[in-house]
Amino acid sequence: MLSCVLRPSGRFFCLTVTSIEVILTLNFCPRLTDIEDIAPLFFWGIMMKRFCLLLLAVLLLSPVFGNNAHGAATTYTTGTLVKADHSRKTITVQPANQTMHKSYSVTAATAITIDTVPAGLEAFKPGMKVTTAVAGKKLVSLKGWSVKKERSGKIPSEGKMRTGVVSQVDGNRLWVQLAYGEVKPYIVTNGTAVLKNGVKRDIRTVLEGDRVKMYFSSTTSSAIRKLEIQHDSIEIKGLYKGKLHRYDRKTSQLILTDVQVFKDAKWQPYKALLNIHSGTDYPVYYGEQKLDSSTLAQYAGSTVFIATKLFSGREQAERVVIESRNERTYSEPIDGYNFNTEQIVLNGNLKFKIHAGTLLIRNGRFVDKFGLQHATHAFVSGDAGHQSSPLLANIVYVYNEGMEKPQLHSDGIYWGTLDTILDGKLWLKDFYTLTEHTWEYQFNDIRELNYDNETMLMDFTNGIVVNPDEFDRKNYAVDERDPYAIYHRLKDWFGYIYVRDGRIIQMGMWRYPDNLTAQIVSIGIAGSLSGTSLTINDPKDWSVSRVHWFSTGASITLDLSKAVIMKDGATAQLKDIKPGNNVYVIREGTRGVVVIVT
Repeated sequence: MLSCVLRPSGRFFCLTVTSIEVILTLNFCPRLTDIEDIAPLFFWGIMMKRFCLLLLAVLLLSPVFGNNAHGAATTYTTGTLVKADHSRKTITVQPANQTMHKSYSVTAATAITIDTVPAGLEAFKPGMKVTTAVAGKKLVSLKGWSVKKERSGKIPSEGKMRTGVVSQVDGNRLWVQLAYGEVKPYIVTNGTAVLKNGVKRDIRTVLEGDRVKMYFSSTTSSAIRKLEIQHDSIEIKGLYKGKLHRYDRKTSQLILTDVQVFKDAKWQPYKALLNIHSGTDYPVYYGEQKLDSSTLAQYAGSTVFIATKLFSGREQAERVVIESRNERTYSEPIDGYNFNTEQIVLNGNLKFKIHAGTLLIRNGRFVDKFGLQHATHAFVSGDAGHQSSPLLANIVYVYNEGMEKPQLHSDGIYWGTLDTILDGKLWLKDFYTLTEHTWEYQFNDIRELNYDNETMLMDFTNGIVVNPDEFDRKNYAVDERDPYAIYHRLKDWFGYIYVRDGRIIQMGMWRYPDNLTAQIVSIGIAGSLSGTSLTINDPKDWSVSRVHWFSTGASITLDLSKAVIMKDGATAQLKDIKPGNNVYVIREGTRGVVVIVT
């Protein structure tokens, strides 16, 4: 209980409240005998009692006398940042006027700012001035101070930076898996600089599985200012299936018998005996269970699936999956993916469980599970499970997607009649659009398109390139009822047109129409190039009736001398097509009219 005592002490009166004394100095007369003189003192005593009660409450609630939320006083330290470990979420600071370093763990509860603007730990650089607030052993806040403070929430140009692996690409949006495992969405704008090895590239060159570094102008923005492609995703050299005969640890060799290779969307006989260099660091899975590679010898005689890559000029195992049950294979359209249950659904009712060991391949490269989004068609090899449970997927191989590739969602291919050309605009009539690998006629419709000085215009009938500045002065689009056109027998021309967001990237023009009903859409892998002829290996044609890609068997050779060619989202030439490139082709027999390197 609080006690208050008013006691005289010479010309002073002391009011005592427990252990806290508040001294009231009064200029009283040395002799107080009358009640009239003492009464005011009791009044002042009561008032001082109330004042001290209030003062005591304030003191008890203050940081000096009270406890914080963690039961410990907060200590503030200013110094220089020595190290920021983003993966371990730790910082090391050298306090001012001290030689010893202090290390702290950064948690989700730690308030992090730079120049009072919220920031991420990755924005902190060695040498930066920082102030830490620590309660007990917990880092409550971390404040950084740049040399030059920015206004309007802006930070130094290289201040906010994130690195990660691309999980999904959809038009101008990227989903990137950051170093700590979280997948976050980001936006690529018209002002985003996309670089690879210091060379400007198109956003369509970014693939799932690529490692990227992203820079931002603002701590609160998800719009990427600069995107650097640091490493390509791992490209698959070969995909094999066979019996594990022996694992030679001394030579790091996997020796397989009865080997098959994945080709033309199916397993095909390859070699009776195959040696594959294994390296020293590669994952091995038995079903969902990850194994130490040193235990491989115990699985001699088992069926294995091996994906390889090129390393120092030779083929090397990138991942090994040991078959745990009998294999069942499917080649079907993908209907969906459930990230909660990690299941992929084929053809409406076939369910497969994706696990850490599943070989996920898209665009001929390894991807993670998020890289399966928007995939349209796949070959799946699974371990047969119970009827009531999904099959365990060993391999999910997404086929060449052509124009259905997410990066090309804003692109389109047209064929039609050039009706009117005027001031950078082209009106197209009686036109077709390529929809789901099939030409679709747009009844009674007119399509307005734009072109500019960077548009590639090719006159295939006369074998010339047309200057865009002179395009509207040529007779590629005329009024066929005009006497001049009738006299000179002028007719409207036709064109294959590659369009992005209403802008013509490239157009190949012909005096006479093509028979679109005789055309086929094919996918495959580029082989040898001889003159204007390109060999396509592992070709597959699109079946309109079956809504399915089917293998044509032998390789085909196409004449591409008069074809619209696109690569990396830009106009390309025949010489830009390299062996091993995935290609998407619109062809009539052996004549290619449109080629897209995907």
